[in-house]
Amino acid sequence: MKREDVYELIDKERYYQDLKWGGPDHDRTHSVGDWIVFMDIFLEKAKRGLRRNDTEALVNILKLTALGVAALESAGDVDDGPAEPDEEDEI
Repeated sequence: MKREDVYELIDKERYYQDLKWGGPDHDRTHSVGDWIVFMDIFLEKAKRGLRRNDTEALVNILKLTALGVAALESAGDVDDGPAEPDEEDEI
């Protein structure tokens, strides 16, 4: 799948989330910690989904990625740091 297609899926999921939860006004009521907890819930669902099939895991990865986008949208300006990865970024 092309990156542009992935971004389109994320955008569609964000649109769905905004319709479901109320959009930017609602999103701004959450702290960064709230967003991390929400994302962690879907990460755990993705891990459990792997026991069934990759598709279920990927759907939850899409949802948690879109939640990350919502967190960044609601936070305003974010200094993204250096454009190049450093040693701490490596897994």
